[in-house]
Amino acid sequence: MDARLRQLLGDEAQWELLARLAPYDRAHHLAVYNRLVEQGHSAPDLLRAALLHDIGKADARSRVRLLHRVAIVVLRSVCPGALRRINRDTMPGLFHGLYLAQHHARLGSALAQSVGCTARTCALIALHERRDDVGDAELSALIAADERPLR
Repeated sequence: MDARLRQLLGDEAQWELLARLAPYDRAHHLAVYNRLVEQGHSAPDLLRAALLHDIGKADARSRVRLLHRVAIVVLRSVCPGALRRINRDTMPGLFHGLYLAQHHARLGSALAQSVGCTARTCALIALHERRDDVGDAELSALIAADERPLR
């Protein structure tokens, strides 16, 4: 799987960002890419966004773990206001993973830009968590492919 991701990216700096994620997350990125290709998508920016869309879920300090994912789901349903307070990258310890989970789209877009991705790729990454009518066929395809669980 990793060899395939590295080959598809063809860029060491982009691979290093992706490699910070857990193996499950990297498999998810490849699955999103494969879904889009199977649907006939070939736009380079869309496919690059598929390969990198969640890179904001990891940084030099930490990465989003299962505990963070569960906490996000619980907090969204029980106390959504608590999630709005997790808005600084200086959050200590376990809270940092919650910060990454909450803001990964914006953070990932900035990371993608820092390693030379196009403005379009960065925009797709930044917006891939939207759930309203986005009015953009490629973004809608990325969102739909991202929502499906791994097979």
